[in-house]
Amino acid sequence: MAVLEEIATVTSKGQFTLPKPLRDAMGVSKGMRLVCSLDTAGGAVMQVKRAEAGHEDPAILGFLSVIEKDMANGNLFALPTDLENRMRIAAAEDIDLNEVIEGDVAL
Repeated sequence: MAVLEEIATVTSKGQFTLPKPLRDAMGVSKGMRLVCSLDTAGGAVMQVKRAEAGHEDPAILGFLSVIEKDMANGNLFALPTDLENRMRIAAAEDIDLNEVIEGDVAL
């Protein structure tokens, strides 16, 4: 089995760029979602694969579950106008998912 090995540098935020030869070999392109897993039992081998349809962020799924329950119970309220306006503006922005995040990030 041939092994393609490339070096990637990790930033202070824990981010790294998948080297182009690996992206090309794996068919990875901009905006594609990937799943990374680590097999420590097999000698610490990292595997990267495309995310399957339906692979979602558990925090978002939990949030959507709460909204679904509210909808089922008729507990719907209008969003504050300021929040609605900010969401409309944000939805229209072109976002680069590969952009490096600078500075601290508050979650």
